[in-house]
Amino acid sequence: GEFFDIPTPDDQVFISWFEGGEVFRSGNCWHRGKGKVFYFQPGHETFPIYHNPEIQHVITNAVRWCKFEGSDDTRIIGTCPNSGFILNPLSDPSKREEDYDF
Repeated sequence: GEFFDIPTPDDQVFISWFEGGEVFRSGNCWHRGKGKVFYFQPGHETFPIYHNPEIQHVITNAVRWCKFEGSDDTRIIGTCPNSGFILNPLSDPSKREEDYDF
């Protein structure tokens, strides 16, 4: 069976199965404070699953779903145990994030 030590998801969107009949929660969603988390495990790393158009579509939709939609002053994620800082917007939108020294 599955041993997947994660918090209970808010939504489970995918479940995978194995030949022996075992299952694995392979797509899960959480809301954490004002943020969203999507976990996706579409297959084994030896199979080129990420080249599959359907998998790419799922990833695209997940990124859209996770996109932050609040104002800059509400970007404090107070309920996340590993965070508590403000995510500052880039001061010059023409620069890429890699151009900044964080």
